[in-house]
Amino acid sequence: CTANVEQGGDCSFALCKRGLDCVGGTCQPLSSQGQPCSLYCQADLRCVGGTCQAGAQEGGPCPSGIECAPGLRCDSTAICRKPVVVTDGQDCSSAGTVCASGLSCTNGVCATPKTEGDSCTVGNFECGTYLLCVSGKCAAPDYALCK
Repeated sequence: CTANVEQGGDCSFALCKRGLDCVGGTCQPLSSQGQPCSLYCQADLRCVGGTCQAGAQEGGPCPSGIECAPGLRCDSTAICRKPVVVTDGQDCSSAGTVCASGLSCTNGVCATPKTEGDSCTVGNFECGTYLLCVSGKCAAPDYALCK
């Protein structure tokens, strides 16, 4: 475990703090349109081919899967589309589908995330936010291990 790197710090082997991107091995503020980037850009922009660009609109191409504007998903034909919202128990494994609010896609099916103490299977990612499956039960990870 390592701390995230501050602005101006070396990010060759660590992640930058939120709101920063690793550009040229140094943590820098998120780039605006037309500026270089490695992963992230300012809100509503996408890092495509190392440059911040406006996201592709509905019907636009998304050859690498990351080009779509906010609220759109890249479908299996590499075209940006509004996602199909599916509910509890429905298939969410195909590109372009998203689970309804409060549900998560677990093993290809939308389901209510399990809460602390619920039984789970390690590796199925069925526990809720900030929980992990530890010894068959959903639990908060012991972050003291990182120190």
